[in-house]
Amino acid sequence: MVLFSIFSLGFVSCDDDDDDTDTSKVSGTLGDYSNVEAEYYLVTNLDSLKPDPVSPSKILGNVNVSGSDKKIMFTFENGAVFTGINVVETGNGFVFDIQSTNDMSGYVVYTKQGMPYSGAYYSSEKRYVLYIQYEISNLELYKGGVTKFEIKK
Repeated sequence: MVLFSIFSLGFVSCDDDDDDTDTSKVSGTLGDYSNVEAEYYLVTNLDSLKPDPVSPSKILGNVNVSGSDKKIMFTFENGAVFTGINVVETGNGFVFDIQSTNDMSGYVVYTKQGMPYSGAYYSSEKRYVLYIQYEISNLELYKGGVTKFEIKK
């Protein structure tokens, strides 16, 4: 399925900043997560998300979360890697951007002080949520696809 193809691609990104010294906001969230669910959506021409009727939600394998307050790496069992950057604390965790590649970008669903973000960590639920957007070919009614990943311990 076209929507699942985003998950089968590996994405690696680099950051020019070599200082990956960690502080408290991210360090307690690092490690292996075994409860990963993917939900698939289509982006309408009005920029709203519509559940993909062809691709049901799916339980996926493990994800390793590593990094620092400057860069969070999400490494999936199949080798796909997504990078969270621009980490900003919130009252109940933190938000971050998903670093874009040629094949995908983060899909904005969060705002903090007027700035857009495509990923979040909820401290009370010990849960990461990532929104990844990618192109879909041959669909005139939709602008693309989005996969929502919910990552819990």
